[in-house]
Amino acid sequence: MTEALTFDFITQAPFRQSLDADLAEMHHCLGANAHKSVHVIAGSIVEALLIDYLIETNAAAKAGKDPLKLDLAQAVDLCRKEGIISDRAADLSAVIRGYRNLIHPGRAARLNEPQPDAASASIAVNLVTLIIREMATARKSAFGLSADQLLSKIVRDSGSLVILPHLLEDTKEAEKERLLLQLIPQEYMKVSRADEDEPIPDPLLSRLARAFRHVLSTLDDRGKQRVAREFARIVREEGGDYVQAYGTAFFRGSDIRYLPDGEKKMVKAHLLSIPKLRLRAPEIQLLGGVERFLEPSEARKWIDPIVGTLLSGEASKNEKSEVRDYYDAAITFSISPDVKAKIRARLVELSERFQKHSKLAESLTLDTMITDLDQARPGLLEEDG
Repeated sequence: MTEALTFDFITQAPFRQSLDADLAEMHHCLGANAHKSVHVIAGSIVEALLIDYLIETNAAAKAGKDPLKLDLAQAVDLCRKEGIISDRAADLSAVIRGYRNLIHPGRAARLNEPQPDAASASIAVNLVTLIIREMATARKSAFGLSADQLLSKIVRDSGSLVILPHLLEDTKEAEKERLLLQLIPQEYMKVSRADEDEPIPDPLLSRLARAFRHVLSTLDDRGKQRVAREFARIVREEGGDYVQAYGTAFFRGSDIRYLPDGEKKMVKAHLLSIPKLRLRAPEIQLLGGVERFLEPSEARKWIDPIVGTLLSGEASKNEKSEVRDYYDAAITFSISPDVKAKIRARLVELSERFQKHSKLAESLTLDTMITDLDQARPGLLEEDG
């Protein structure tokens, strides 16, 4: 069925868009009984797909051929010999092998090319369908899934995260990066900005964000650096709403380690400016890991929102529990001794202030935080994962 056809295995957007346009035009011509046009477009699509594959896999060069000098018949024969397309597809291609001659009536007459009719046009369309499906399979085997195929799977399948590690096994690093630098963020922003009259599929937003983090974990350090620097660019150049949406969905404070010093300082300053009086779950998730990069001068910016949340009358019990867990983990594993000293001094200052105003419950909470800070094993920094 034509609706199932897609060129999402093609990684170059202009080429993919050109093929999409040709496919749509071919079906339009079929409906208009423009049989000659169907043959010409079908031949163009098949030749383009086969030649592109032969170039990318270097299969033509290995066979001693220049792929750019192959005509359709030669490309079909080589792809059949290499096992890239089936015998059935190769045999059906006979109906369009002379498609270039159809453009020149004189040449077609001299070569006695048969005139296209409804039957041959239908075969040509079926051949294109078969070639698209076989090329998708061949490319998956040779290169793994493309970024577009992965995104399509993530969007369409609510259970895709379970099998995502397997889907990524043979995917090229460049495709993973394209998924993270372009496709997932674009899809996330499109969905999150859906018309207010339509319900936003929150499970999809969560799935996209979780998929992003998993794919990121499979990149080498250079890839992680490029993704982290994209967030630095967004902080530097984009508007506040976009920065906030992107950051809470895709970035973590621990990613700062992949940034050069100048961008590291800028992003850290941005993260520490987000929480004001209290922290909410998305902000805790975003900040996670920033504590290991704190300088003593930044201790107050980090601890004040934590205290504000724990003492807030508006924060829920669950919010307070999440913040306390974050604080406990940070002081145990991630914060250096000199930063701990600054945090302790701030907690003591706040506790004394509350005692002065007879706010004993608040002071007791702070005293407990101080005790836990003192009992935490000093200098045991968590290893970067």
